[in-house]
Amino acid sequence: MKPDDWSNSAYIIAGFALAVTQAYVPAFGLIFLGIASYIAHVEGGDWWYSDWAGMYLAMVAITLHNVGHPLYFWAVIAPILVGTLYYKFDSYALTGALWCAVVASAYLAGLSVAIPVVLFALALGLRQLGEVRHYQFNHSAWHLLTAYGFYLLVS
Repeated sequence: MKPDDWSNSAYIIAGFALAVTQAYVPAFGLIFLGIASYIAHVEGGDWWYSDWAGMYLAMVAITLHNVGHPLYFWAVIAPILVGTLYYKFDSYALTGALWCAVVASAYLAGLSVAIPVVLFALALGLRQLGEVRHYQFNHSAWHLLTAYGFYLLVS
């Protein structure tokens, strides 16, 4: 198993850590992301859409939790999964917009967002450098840093 396969466990660990604090919806989102991303990294092909779905679900879950409406999450799971898996929708723009919503919701919930934003910037830089060299290390670092960043952005 490659490092960028097993490093997805960081999302699962972050999810369980959130479940202990009773942040169940973000916990579910991150655990789903960890499992979906692991499967995508191992299987490839159309399974990559499960990774996209996991990212979307995790960020929507955190945002809705932070704004005080976590139960709405259960109403958006199906449309997100259908749109991503069936219609094969992947979008860096949507991912960026959802990430901004996570950061804004955390800020509005009274959390400090400086450290998570730095973690995500570092993670993105490493991930992009990983496309050129040291892919396994850099992509694994992306998983670890973003998992911790998401954890810190949950109120």
